[in-house]
Amino acid sequence: MEFIYNKTFAVPPKELFEDFSSVEKMKAWMIKGDNIKTEADCDFCPGGKYHIEMVSTIGDVSHYYGEYTQINKNQHIDMVWHDGEVQNTLVSFDFYPTENNGTKLRITHANLPNKMTFRHHREFWKSCLEHLEDYVKKSA
Repeated sequence: MEFIYNKTFAVPPKELFEDFSSVEKMKAWMIKGDNIKTEADCDFCPGGKYHIEMVSTIGDVSHYYGEYTQINKNQHIDMVWHDGEVQNTLVSFDFYPTENNGTKLRITHANLPNKMTFRHHREFWKSCLEHLEDYVKKSA
């Protein structure tokens, strides 16, 4: 199964791309809230590894990790995605310029094995992109 989601941001592709390529920025927007702490480590280049760990105040821990397979600066990111539910899924981010110097971001999460993981990952990515939107607005 494949999940595709589009969201428009009021910043140019270069700025939005930096929010994905900087580990410090990624930690700030990936998941936010008083009850979740996010740690991240990444080598942002093709073949580079990434690892994101989210810890809730009650001790729940989630790990997201994988490898960047393709990066076209300010345009496209492909990565292999693993987490507690899925292994070897593919996530793509496409950055399209819009009118008024904005960006349409398209996320595609492919190779999801069933409806349950499709729903979980759809909600995860929608939540992340809502947090990214808030982060972009506050950073402007």
